Parts: sequence; C-alpha cells; structure tokens
Amino acid sequence: MNIIETVISALEDASFTEKAAALDALVNAVIEDSEKARESMGRNICFVPIKTIKMFHEHPFYIDYDEDMEDLVRSIAKYGQITPGAVRYAGDGEYELLSGHRRLYACKLAGIKEFLCEILDLSDDDACIYMIEANRQRTNLKLCEKGDIYRLKKDLIDRKEGRTTEIIAEDIRLDQADTKHIIKRLLRLEKLIPDLREMVDDGEVSLRSGYELSFLPARTQCKVIEFMDYEQRKPSHEQCIRMRKLYSDGKLTPDIIGNIISEDKHNQKAKITITNENVISRIPEELSPRGQEEYIEAALKYYEEKRRRG
Repeated sequence: MNIIETVISALEDASFTEKAAALDALVNAVIEDSEKARESMGRNICFVPIKTIKMFHEHPFYIDYDEDMEDLVRSIAKYGQITPGAVRYAGDGEYELLSGHRRLYACKLAGIKEFLCEILDLSDDDACIYMIEANRQRTNLKLCEKGDIYRLKKDLIDRKEGRTTEIIAEDIRLDQADTKHIIKRLLRLEKLIPDLREMVDDGEVSLRSGYELSFLPARTQCKVIEFMDYEQRKPSHEQCIRMRKLYSDGKLTPDIIGNIISEDKHNQKAKITITNENVISRIPEELSPRGQEEYIEAALKYYEEKRRRG
C-alpha cells in the first residue's frame, strides 16, 4: 500500500471536519519540510567522526553534567541527534567545534561515534564571532563564563579598531542588566586563579570581591585560599578592598591576610565542617541536622564538665 492509499484508508471513517483538519495539518507539514529543505540547500551538513573534533581554541563555555544533560543524553540515545552543530575545518583531518558543545558531549556519553554538523569556512575572527553569536542565548551563564565571552568580544573589537577600546560596545552586550561597571568587573575575572573563579561561579565569593582579589598576584591569591580553608570563612567585599590596597602599598603579608580573614564579622561566623569518619560514625544518623547539633553540643558540655572535675 502506497502513502496515498494509506492516507485515504485512515480517513475513510472520518467526518468532513476531521478530514479538513487532517488535510490542513498535512499541508502545513509539507510546507515546513520544504522550508527546511530550502534552508539546507547549499549548506555542507554531514556526519563527522567525533574523535576528529576538538574545541575551538578560544572556547569560553562550560559544560555541566546536570539534569538537562541527562535528558539530552537519553533523547539522543533514543532518537539520535536531530539538530546539527557547527564546525570549521582545522586541517590535518581535524575540525574545531563552534556550536553544539552540549550536543557533542551528550553524543559522547550516549556512545555515538559521529556528530551531525555543518562545516563552515571561516577565518579566526569570523569563527569566534559565529561561536559567540550561536551561543549567546544560552541560559544560566556563569559569571566567569560571561567574563570570558566579553573578553573575546572586546579583543575582536580591539583588533578591528586597531586600538584598545574603553570597555565594550553597547550593541554586543550579553545582558541589558550588565552595566559598564559590571562588565569591567567580569573582564577582570580571568585574572583569578581557578579555585577563586569556581567560588565566584558558585556564589561563594561575590563578583565585587572577586574583582578586588583579581588585582592580587596568583601566589597571593593562593594564600587567600589557604586562609579561607583554614578559617572556614569567606572575605567580605570590604576586606578584599583592604587586601588590594595593602598589596598596592607593598604591605600585604601572609600574616596580614590571615588576620584579615580571621576577623569576626557581624554577618559571618566560622563554620566547622566535620570530615573525620570516626567522629561522624559516632553521631546518630537518625537525628535531624538540628538534632545532630544538639547531640554534639551536649557531648561537648559533658566533656567540658568532666575535664573540670579532673
């Protein structure tokens, strides 16, 4: 039975209204497929071995394994890759990925060996612009990710203008809420060591604090991290400003960093984290978090009283 006979058979018992609705849906589907076919004409879309694809050398985007990624992996494993990515030929049988970073990662996790993509012929600058524009609608961009994107855009403008621009052009702003002051801070995040960048992205260190810390050299930033871990405290914005000022005056020493971070702040108390498994095993698991705190408090009071009695 051919396709026409199949359609006629399916509509035999349908009412006139149902037949009209089915015909309308069929026509719309044909039009949509025709438009997609026209859009694809002249485009070099094909399957490329995943092992030949590498990240674009200025790729700024993060790829998280979250619930959305799990859903994407399941979808690709079941239905295959529907939407193509974009690459450019890099020579020696290799390609650089410009668009479809999450899809490529999902294909790898799904065990797929080839990636459906459009092969583009672009210069370095044009490839960078394409990559940014193709990904600018991504949701939940992290702060350091946004900073890297703004830096790429600023570098492109600087090369085009042949000079150093002030901050960044209004027409390529990622978010209308990003003022020049915010963009200025985001651009400085590249100066942070990886641990501090991660803290900024996770919200443990504010953008303003990260901006101030970015003026410290890497070895001094490492000292800040050491004292943060030791004291289990995060420096406030005011403390970060002080550390930057002291460093610029040549007066910031490791001892001073430790003293600043250990200062009591009205809105921040030291947090104690128990990692010793022997200690953890002695706390009843059935207790709530608050109950566990009360249990530990009672145990400490008992130990303190016992010490007093000798």
